[in-house]
Amino acid sequence: MKNALSREVIAARLRKLREERQLSLRELASRAGVAVSFLSKIEAAKASPTIMSLVKILEALGVEVATFFGGAPAGPPAIVFKRGEMRALNEVDRTWWYAFPDRPELRMVMTYEEFKARSRVSEVESHRTDLCGFVIEGTLTFEVPGRGVVRAEAGDAFYLPSGLDHISRNDSARTLRLVVVQLKGGA
Repeated sequence: MKNALSREVIAARLRKLREERQLSLRELASRAGVAVSFLSKIEAAKASPTIMSLVKILEALGVEVATFFGGAPAGPPAIVFKRGEMRALNEVDRTWWYAFPDRPELRMVMTYEEFKARSRVSEVESHRTDLCGFVIEGTLTFEVPGRGVVRAEAGDAFYLPSGLDHISRNDSARTLRLVVVQLKGGA
């Protein structure tokens, strides 16, 4: 498994991307839906973003997560992607493995995700493109404004249209394991 980037490397890469796009901290924070003070602390390597905060910031910058973490070398398209070569993002209560490297011929992102029992990270998410997935083990709980709480059990599939605000978490006493697929791009 590829090692995660240090707080300092994440800070420097985000600052460089923001400056290349000639965005102020305030502009980027507004586009990403995060506080200016939080973004400032991230860029100063004084705070670490959650996975979803990082995704929001990268989406506002127009950068794919896999690209941010290094992408893949040029060469013929692969057919099999070994787990040891996948990029992992770790958070307090969950881990995401990006199955595919960021390459132009791959038009989707697939992740294998694990949420620890009774995950505590509850952050509002919204995606630039439609997203779907399959629960392998456990129960995935969605909290959707205006729709309440919806649960997907092992063997269930789910579909979230782009732009739908939601919180996803694991309320159960077991580890939650799922696969998620999302098309690249979007607004």
